Amino acid sequence: MSRVKVINGSKRILVIAPHGGGPTDSNTAMMTEIIANEIGCYAVINEKWIRNKKFDHHNNEANCNSLKHCNKSPLREEFLDQIDLIKKRLGVVYIFILHGMTDLKGADTVVGWGRGNPDKLTSDKLIKDRFLVCLDNEGFTPCEGAVGGKYSGWDDDNLNQLYQGDKNVSSLQLEVAFSLRSAASLARKTACRIAEAIDRCCNFNRKVVIPKDFKWLEV
Repeated sequence: MSRVKVINGSKRILVIAPHGGGPTDSNTAMMTEIIANEIGCYAVINEKWIRNKKFDHHNNEANCNSLKHCNKSPLREEFLDQIDLIKKRLGVVYIFILHGMTDLKGADTVVGWGRGNPDKLTSDKLIKDRFLVCLDNEGFTPCEGAVGGKYSGWDDDNLNQLYQGDKNVSSLQLEVAFSLRSAASLARKTACRIAEAIDRCCNFNRKVVIPKDFKWLEV
């Protein structure tokens, strides 16, 4: 049985679930599949690789958010190569990497785009701001990943850094609070709201009003 599910789409959008195999990030695999089906985009979903600090492919153990792990065989062929094939097929692509986080005060979603010291930005600022506004419009309480923080998607080993510097790729890391995905019914509703936010963000025919000089809260 395949450890990674690939869904083909018709839009320049790729949604990825690196920790869908658990034990953390519960329901993110299901949510990613719902998002892909809702908006007709591409998805690469880890379903069987179990998150672990060590790499042991015989026991399906690896961290699919770690580029060091992802570049080891057979994880490279099963996961990273599938992402790269879609990227090359599309040319220009908007990537959203879905994670789970614990509940935070004042934020139920956090968007990371490589803020650090120095910044290693993975997305155009306009795309990042549009996405945060679209999440807000869907009733979420979004924040931006703090500079160098664990939600920033800044570390060189982070999957979000895969195409850093490639002007044809905007990659955003999205953290979703546990309370929004703790049960399957909640996760489905949350996924549909995220799907609408992603679709609106990436469709420039749909108006998104970004407040002038607005600074997002950081966590």
